[in-house]
Amino acid sequence: MKKIILLIFLSGLFNTISIAQATWQKVVCGANFSLGLRSDGALWSWGENASGQLGLSHFDSQSEAVRIGDGNDWNEIAAGSFHCLAIKDDGTLWAWGAGDHGQIGNDDIFNEKTPFQVGDDTDWEKVEAGFGHSLAIKTDGTLWSWGYNVHGQLGDGTLTNSGTPSQIGDANDWLSVEAGGAHTIGLKTSGEIWAWGFNGNGQYGDGTTTDSTVPLYIGIGNDWIVISTGFEFTLGLKLDGTIWGWGYNSNGQLGIGTTSSVTEPVQIGEDSDWLTIEAGGGYSFGIKTDGTLHGWGYNGSGRLGTGDFLQKVSPTQIDDSDTWFSISAADGEAYPGVTAGGHSLGLHDDMETICVSGENGMGQLGDGTLIDRKVFNCANSFSNVSKINAEIVIPLIYPNPFSTFTTIEFGQELSQNHSIIIYNILGRPIYRIDAITGTSVRIESDQLTKGVYFLRLVDNSNQVEIFTAKLNVK
Repeated sequence: MKKIILLIFLSGLFNTISIAQATWQKVVCGANFSLGLRSDGALWSWGENASGQLGLSHFDSQSEAVRIGDGNDWNEIAAGSFHCLAIKDDGTLWAWGAGDHGQIGNDDIFNEKTPFQVGDDTDWEKVEAGFGHSLAIKTDGTLWSWGYNVHGQLGDGTLTNSGTPSQIGDANDWLSVEAGGAHTIGLKTSGEIWAWGFNGNGQYGDGTTTDSTVPLYIGIGNDWIVISTGFEFTLGLKLDGTIWGWGYNSNGQLGIGTTSSVTEPVQIGEDSDWLTIEAGGGYSFGIKTDGTLHGWGYNGSGRLGTGDFLQKVSPTQIDDSDTWFSISAADGEAYPGVTAGGHSLGLHDDMETICVSGENGMGQLGDGTLIDRKVFNCANSFSNVSKINAEIVIPLIYPNPFSTFTTIEFGQELSQNHSIIIYNILGRPIYRIDAITGTSVRIESDQLTKGVYFLRLVDNSNQVEIFTAKLNVK
């Protein structure tokens, strides 16, 4: 268990007052649509809407972001190929979009064009959506699944579709879960990888192509900290900062220098400074600790953002920026000459602007056009998205990197309306302190491992995220 001690100091320190605004907290790609979650708790969508996946009460596609309802209590989101899942602040689970396989949990096969609550439970923590199946983790660490199950991707021991969430086994130590096209990979708090569903291309990583209808422990170490699944392939990030790939590879999406599929993890290059990874339909991304973005694999419609349409079989740096914060890749099907879902969305660490690249025939880039882009466009084309202003000082954080403690100076007395939340690289909150008063916060740690964390200061009175900063522990 990581331990963080936060101490509030009331000493009179000063800084320059500036204006902050609501920012993008998370953006995710569906097959041909996108979802965006704002730091004020508002949810937005754009792109294809034939199955109601935009949640806008109709089936018309949108080339610009449109707000879903008027709520400010959305907390977590996931986009499948044609359906969406979300969790609210109160821990309730919601779904909408395609329901042909039971993936939205409404106990039938009908589409839903507005978000509806799935069940009555209020202890949901994480959600994940695949091509036709859905997964969620509760606050007690249990894992649940529903939807399409022709390959056993629900992990319930059957090949039968399910229209309502059911618990997978009795384990309560699930950390995260990823849904590929027809396979599922789970990561436990122990750092172990488990797999189930389709394994025809070795996407489990256990050296076989044999399917399993229940979670199968993959004996490839217990030092994994991030996993990501694409269409029939898997990427993994280890504690030492190295990244690995296995499974289907005809487009070079594994990044191992060839287009040959592999059934066991192969290290991608020799670098050990990777921060996070993202697997798409036939292409992949990785962000390094220095904030640079790298891509590899299929590059149709310019989805890698490299300025060309050439396939990359090894990680290639996308641009000169060193401020990339997150990246999302569409995870539709990808075979030679056949692709579905080919756009990419990214955020820089100012969290204000969405960077878009790739396919845009359904308006999934949200820039008001239907024109594909082969270079990431980071111009603020989301001008119709409302912004909420709040006064706050520019904070100082020092030392950073740090080994024992760091201090955050606000420069003015904060009211009790502010909270600090610290996240690990999986995006999971590991500490929160509310009702902050005073002019500075000291963060001490005697158990934090070496690595990168993210700290966010939130003004609860306006539901505004004031700033996000990286914390580097050396």
